[in-house]
Amino acid sequence: MDAVITREVKEETGLDAEFVALRGVIDERIAPLGPDDESCHFLLFVCELSAPAGKAREQSEGPVARFSPEQLEELRANQRVVPTDYAILEHCSQTALPLQYIEATVIASKDANTVDRLVRFETIEVKLQQ
Repeated sequence: MDAVITREVKEETGLDAEFVALRGVIDERIAPLGPDDESCHFLLFVCELSAPAGKAREQSEGPVARFSPEQLEELRANQRVVPTDYAILEHCSQTALPLQYIEATVIASKDANTVDRLVRFETIEVKLQQ
């Protein structure tokens, strides 16, 4: 799996990254806010990577940047980060935790001026068999 992740990072950012760990699997469901909005479902794999050198190149999805914990907190305080993204980063960055499986539900709108609302963010206990 680590080869797939590092290859994807290289394709998307141009960075040579090293896989450190799988930190979480997120089952995220987006519920529509209004009748013109769409629902969707994502399965996200949150990985810790190390990319000590180089500058990430931007892709069609938008700018690529690194943020310190303080910068990320400032973005959250000013409602400039998607609530689910912030919760995922905050939760999965705690390296002492085992692999996390999280179910999240968000109510969202196509309107860029409407803030998405995180209504559920629940860690589900997973027992891995040896």
